[in-house]
Amino acid sequence: YTLNTKITKETEKICDELKMNDELIINSPGGSLPSSIKLANCIYFKDIKVKLKQGFSGAAHITLAAKKICFISESSVIGLHSPIQTSFTGRRSEYTGEQMREFLRSTMRLFVGFDYTVKEAAFIVAGIVLHGPDDLGYLKGKYLKDLLGDRYVGIC
Repeated sequence: YTLNTKITKETEKICDELKMNDELIINSPGGSLPSSIKLANCIYFKDIKVKLKQGFSGAAHITLAAKKICFISESSVIGLHSPIQTSFTGRRSEYTGEQMREFLRSTMRLFVGFDYTVKEAAFIVAGIVLHGPDDLGYLKGKYLKDLLGDRYVGIC
């Protein structure tokens, strides 16, 4: 299976098709955070191996949820940024202070639930906080491998 589109409610259907221990290639710009979190949980609980080309925004959450991650190339990358809201009219706005605090708390819980240490989860959250909605913070190479630890299984 390949995730090479923007993540939407429709994309969540991939989870129904994935079987235990399947593989998923990720080459996505990200998209809906709620849909990304649903897919991340699916990846984690179905023990899906992720083959990463690039995963930005919500696709980074999905990638980081995997217990086994390989890189399609040495230039494989994830990108993190602060969340944005889009109203039903398409108007974008940044999170309020309270919304951001709740997002960060839930993100910490999410990654600790995916077996990251508190320190590793805090590193991920820092990558989110330090970059505005339109400013991706990239993580690749040695730094991404170090964060992944035993989850990193080499070049695909």
